[in-house]
Amino acid sequence: MGFSNHWALTKFGDKTLMPAIHHLRELTPADRDAMVAPLEAYSKEQGFPWNPGGVFLALRDDEGAITGGLIGSILWEWLRIEILAVDSALRGQGWGRKLVEAAEILAVDAGCRGAWVDTFTFHSPEFYRRLGYSEFGRIDDYPRGQSRFFFSKQFHANQATSGMVSALPTTPLA
Repeated sequence: MGFSNHWALTKFGDKTLMPAIHHLRELTPADRDAMVAPLEAYSKEQGFPWNPGGVFLALRDDEGAITGGLIGSILWEWLRIEILAVDSALRGQGWGRKLVEAAEILAVDAGCRGAWVDTFTFHSPEFYRRLGYSEFGRIDDYPRGQSRFFFSKQFHANQATSGMVSALPTTPLA
C-alpha cells in the first residue's frame, strides 16, 4: 500500500511549492525540529506555546549504574509520565511508586494541576489506580489481546512540597 505524492501547488509566503510526502527511515534532531515548528507556531498563536519541559529521574544502584527510572514531560500545567521502568530485581519494593511520587513533587513545584499516563494491560494498570490515578480512556485489542489504558490524576492545592525537591540528588553518583 503506497501513497500518492501528487498534490496541488501550495503558496508558502512568496513561494509556490509542490509538497511531497517522504518516508524518513530515521529522524534527525533537525528534521524533528522542522516538523514540530509549525505546531509550535500554531499553538503559540492560539495562546498555548509548545514548550514541554523534561522530567528525568534515574534509579541508581550503589555503584551508580542505572537500574530504572522515569521519563516525563511538563506542558500546560500537566505532567505526562512517558516511561516508568524498574529492573526486575527491584520490583515489588516500592521503587516505581517512589519514582512517580518524586515526579509528582517536581510537577507540583512546577505549578502542575495534574498528571497523566498511558499504559498497557501487561504493564500493570492497577499500579496507577493504587496511586490515585483514574482511567479516562482505553483502546481494547491494542496490542492484540491486550488493552491500552489512559489515566489521569488531579493534584490538590494542599499538596505543598516546598523543600522536598531539594532532597532529590541531581548529580550522578561517583
